[in-house]
Amino acid sequence: MKPDADSARVGLRNLRRAAFACLLLTVVMVGQCSAFGVQGPRGPSYVAVAAEPALFLSTVAPLVGPLFLIELALVALTLGKPSVRELKSARVAAVIATIGAPVTSYVGFVLSISHLCRVADPGRQTAAEAASCAAGTASMASGFGFIGAAIALGFATALLRRLSLPPSPNIHDQ
Repeated sequence: MKPDADSARVGLRNLRRAAFACLLLTVVMVGQCSAFGVQGPRGPSYVAVAAEPALFLSTVAPLVGPLFLIELALVALTLGKPSVRELKSARVAAVIATIGAPVTSYVGFVLSISHLCRVADPGRQTAAEAASCAAGTASMASGFGFIGAAIALGFATALLRRLSLPPSPNIHDQ
């Protein structure tokens, strides 16, 4: 087996792991911040999310949903034996996720401060207000997906560069 094929296989494996890490990190951090990101008069945020799941999902889905879909596409494009075209698409998805994670986090921060977590009387916060605040807090955690996306971007670029180079001549084949 040629060393170029081995290095391409290792590069693909690393890209696949980084793509899974990107998605997993975002899901875990958004879930953790949904459950424990806000402590209100009713307790931790998971109590409000359990009381108003539809409101929570309708608030968090537009905030974090696009980033999840891009990260899921990144994972899907690395499964199996991807072609060079699919690897180029994976690199584009990694670029979008690398930019999208901090943007999603910032939008969640601005919406949380300006709208989602504003309550007239914090002592009388309703479950709906607490659930929408938990969704805003959860979207701020999506910024952690930047780590996996940036790593995946590096692996995708290195793998595409490696695949575009001609195989190195081996002096032992002569």
